[in-house]
Amino acid sequence: MVTSLPVRQLGTTDMNITRVGVGAWAMGGGGWSFAWGPQDDNDSIAAMNHAVELGINWIDSAPIYGLGHSEEVVARFLQGKSQSERPYVFTKCGMVWDPKKPMEEPQRILSPDSIRRECEASLRRLKIDRIDLYQFHWPDDTSGTPVEASWRAMEQLEKEGKVRAIGVSNFDVSLLRKIEPLKHVQSLQPPFSLIRRDVAAAEIPWCNANRTGVIVYSPMQAGILTETFSVEKVKNMRQRLAEEIGELPDPTRREEHPAARRAQADRETPRHDCLCDCDWVDARLAGRDGSDCRCPLAGPDRRLDRRRFPRFDCI
Repeated sequence: MVTSLPVRQLGTTDMNITRVGVGAWAMGGGGWSFAWGPQDDNDSIAAMNHAVELGINWIDSAPIYGLGHSEEVVARFLQGKSQSERPYVFTKCGMVWDPKKPMEEPQRILSPDSIRRECEASLRRLKIDRIDLYQFHWPDDTSGTPVEASWRAMEQLEKEGKVRAIGVSNFDVSLLRKIEPLKHVQSLQPPFSLIRRDVAAAEIPWCNANRTGVIVYSPMQAGILTETFSVEKVKNMRQRLAEEIGELPDPTRREEHPAARRAQADRETPRHDCLCDCDWVDARLAGRDGSDCRCPLAGPDRRLDRRRFPRFDCI
């Protein structure tokens, strides 16, 4: 599709994408372990149409979003659009769920046969002949498949014309270095925002040096940076979750939720008192002894910059 918005080349591909894209995570709706709650599919389609009307030319989905539902909603949006009217469609593989247990955490599997099955399933759900960008969602931690073998499977899908370009999400530099010599990594999709910017230290510089495109997720930190997040909104989200699963989560048993289990490693990351008046800061953002606070909310004096962030009490 033609756009009047500024664009950047994605890696070394022939795709020039707008600086902002449409993320279809929430469009998967509720009823699965990492859902953002029930959604109206017609609202989701209207949002995508509005984005395209404004010039945004890519949509990023994944099979795990709504256990296939997000891709089906994208397919409905694409219906009736000519190739020249259609934005680029990106999706992913590697998060495999049990249909009988939708609220359980999916397995991270990147075996070649699983990658191919997921690709075929995504093409069917999206009702397209080729995926513009196909990405590993997360590194494999289940099947034991060497990442090189997984990447070869992605290369084969590209050769067969099932995907236009291949990339990764949530990979660190050590993994990027393993697969880059086999086939160029066209994109990396890491989490990145004002208050979560650890990938700026190594992964983004690596991408810049190797001509790998970067398309980040959660740039507004799940809404926290929109200045519309409030205690009341959190309460409403909790109530919507209760309506969906039939009961309110027990705060004393929160470790049983899949998201909480996945975050266990982060909770064990060393913390220290932050010098910028917030309660704490991840040790990755500061010196291990707390002497060199680099909290992203702090000003030059290492204190919370209230002029820029009047609503923040801590990160």
